[in-house]
Amino acid sequence: QYIAKNYSGKGLHMQDLVQEGTLGLITAAEKYDARGRFATYAAYWIRMRIRRAVGTTAQPIRLPVRVSDSISEIKRARYGFLRDHGRFPTDPELSKLVGCSEAKLRLVLDASRGHLSLEAPLSSVDGLGGPSSRLSSLAELIADDSSSQPEALLGAQDVRDQLCVAIARVLDPYECRVIRLLYALDGGGRRVHADVAVSLGSTRERVREIEINSLRKLRSNRQLRPLLSAHLESID
Repeated sequence: QYIAKNYSGKGLHMQDLVQEGTLGLITAAEKYDARGRFATYAAYWIRMRIRRAVGTTAQPIRLPVRVSDSISEIKRARYGFLRDHGRFPTDPELSKLVGCSEAKLRLVLDASRGHLSLEAPLSSVDGLGGPSSRLSSLAELIADDSSSQPEALLGAQDVRDQLCVAIARVLDPYECRVIRLLYALDGGGRRVHADVAVSLGSTRERVREIEINSLRKLRSNRQLRPLLSAHLESID
């Protein structure tokens, strides 16, 4: 989030900037070859991903709030699908996720890239507009109350969210809870073994044993190891 804040106010919501940064971090984790500090290597990929996103989506004019919200909802759905399935969704899959037609989806995406004016007549777009349409422009289409409005969809928010999803595939629920509490993956501060033991109704020795076994599992995973290292560096 620290890096993302440097690019706020340049056409993308903070949440979108964080999501782009997270994708950059994932790329860094996949390409890291253990030479040099991972934090420095990751920062390069995070900045490059955010700069690319800002460069391709920044608007020459300020978008209406309703339009901007629709763009953000679509992006959250894309990143949520990527997190769950390991790939970006197709247009049909994405339109189903956000509850709109493929034609409307394409219009919103084109507007977000600056390829289509919000006031462009819908008659010029395949599948929309025409004599029977009561909506004359993209702005009206997106603001149309009769159109289904997607609920907010969760995406990958930051490194903590990525780690929580990833460790759940490696550790059992109790081990996950111990690691989340010890290493501030629950959004709070880092906790000592004694405090975690009290929270879980266990002993300090048992918590330490679970920590050692869990970290051994996590560090044996090549993709998880750099993500965990980056998180530990951020909370030290």
